[in-house]
Amino acid sequence: MRKRLLLYTLPLTSAVLYATMASMDTYIIARLISDPWVFGLAIFIVGSLSAVPLVLLLSLRIGRRPIGSRIDPNFTRIIVPRGRLLLLLLVASLANACSSVIYFYLVATSADPAAVLAFGALVSVYLLFADAVYEKERPSLVEIQAITMIAVGVLLVSLSRGRIDALELALVLGPYNVSAVVYNYAMKSARSIRLPRGRRYDSINLRFWLILFSTLFFAALSAPLAGLERVARALVASFTHFTMLAIDMTITFMAYVCYIRALGLGKMSTVNALAGTSPIFALAMTPVLSLVAPDVFSLAGIDPVFWAIKALGVTMAVVGVASLALTEVRAYVLVKARPCPPSRLLLKLIRIRGVEMVSVCAGQWDFVLRVRLRSLGQAYERIVRQLERIPEIEDFVWVTVLAEYEAI
Repeated sequence: MRKRLLLYTLPLTSAVLYATMASMDTYIIARLISDPWVFGLAIFIVGSLSAVPLVLLLSLRIGRRPIGSRIDPNFTRIIVPRGRLLLLLLVASLANACSSVIYFYLVATSADPAAVLAFGALVSVYLLFADAVYEKERPSLVEIQAITMIAVGVLLVSLSRGRIDALELALVLGPYNVSAVVYNYAMKSARSIRLPRGRRYDSINLRFWLILFSTLFFAALSAPLAGLERVARALVASFTHFTMLAIDMTITFMAYVCYIRALGLGKMSTVNALAGTSPIFALAMTPVLSLVAPDVFSLAGIDPVFWAIKALGVTMAVVGVASLALTEVRAYVLVKARPCPPSRLLLKLIRIRGVEMVSVCAGQWDFVLRVRLRSLGQAYERIVRQLERIPEIEDFVWVTVLAEYEAI
């Protein structure tokens, strides 16, 4: 699959899985475990327990390759994190646990948590600034517009008609969203660590250790708020409803795997905005689920104006996704080199951000660069200016791609 298609397929698949997970969470809370703190503790416990046999299953080999390599080609076996990877996983896990504690606190105490938690969709806007730090570049105007449209669209889909408390809103816009930014930044950094032979750490191992560490942090942070009595009930519930919770967390595991793998392909803000469309998929699932469990997923009492607002949100999110997909700039750069060791120039060319591949050629041109960027402005700032500053280059020609065709 082409990288561009994969960049959109992975987070959107993650969004569908997140929507399925959210529907299961709603069902479990309504039918099996009504206390949010008990549910939160139980889901983390079962998530850790079910992750072990799942990763062992993915480690089994069919032929020369493990099953997990079909999900992430970098996966070979379970690894033990150490050094910088361990530090990044601990930071990501702590951030994940903090956002989860705030989530369950709001669910347990808020009069209308959906109205407040909907503002978590704005984390994509926060990540635009994080991308500027991580990528060392300013986001383009098209990216800002598209991601803002997606965030506002998802906000309209998620927002209920309830009361919004100022303190609860501050928790979401503050530590809840900031924790999500820290989590994304740490996982992006972990996914970007280069290994020998051009490999990177796989998303399966990253998710496996993330759930283990997150469970420890979540238990430590939530126990004082939940109380010992709820902790005991959570332990009982985790075994009483193990099967249902394990299915829920297996879906969650795969959603995180898709999301983490996507972080290695694109910007954090773009990946989060695409994965953040999960409320739209959840909305699409509601009519079907209302037939299966009408007491849990009821459509009664929702007025046409409310549905019109949700339809507007869906339209804005779809237009935002389309804008991200259609504004990409692809090009080839033909480079003629001055007399010099080819390896020295090759290293300089491959290190330029936005250059996907460098081919060494015979003939009039010595190198051909394949370039993929978000805008022409970025292309000029990041590539053309850098090429002009390389003394080993005698001349180069920029060829913009209007359309590409490939054999299937």
